Amino acid sequence: MPRLPLRARRTAVAATLLTALMTTLLACTSPSPSPTGNSPSRARAAETTTPTPTTTAGPSAAATPTSVAVSEEPDVQAAVAAGAEFFDVFATALNDGDSTALRRWAGPGCGWCESIAQQVDAQRQTDGFTGTEAAAMVRHSFDAVTTRGGREAPGEYVVEVGADHVVTTTWEEAPEMWQIHIGEPERLVLALALTQGDGGWQVDGVRVVEGG
Repeated sequence: MPRLPLRARRTAVAATLLTALMTTLLACTSPSPSPTGNSPSRARAAETTTPTPTTTAGPSAAATPTSVAVSEEPDVQAAVAAGAEFFDVFATALNDGDSTALRRWAGPGCGWCESIAQQVDAQRQTDGFTGTEAAAMVRHSFDAVTTRGGREAPGEYVVEVGADHVVTTTWEEAPEMWQIHIGEPERLVLALALTQGDGGWQVDGVRVVEGG
């Protein structure tokens, strides 16, 4: 296979690290809930995508949607909707290189949130994130999203959000010749500890249930 430009290799490695480290990810001060693999295919295409970050953290334990009774009550459903919204914010941060909204959602003790935000910021600085002008472009897509949740205590909820995660890396091998690597879909499932305050919902902890 043709050798990627230095900047392209660095960005592709970042995407690989994100996928690998997701399996051991955790951190914050709450939820609890294991992993999968990745394999690329190639094709020539003129495609616009964006860079990405990576993250690491260390373990913790607490309630999960499987240990908390799943509920359809209105307050729980509101928490589930908030969890789905946070997952979308997380995905957007990876693709846009902007951690602002992610940090806004993060509670003071959410180490996982901070770790992801720092990696988003670092990747932006390292690769000189310029959107479609980047030498190598990495995009994360999340499909087949599922959600469920339960109440751990009054005002405290655990929400599990899952999606099929695909990492696509695109770079220009030569003028007008693009290479693209599309990873196999892997299930990513996050368990979120959520509380609601005067300022709205916040994520107090995150644990990877299934990584990919």
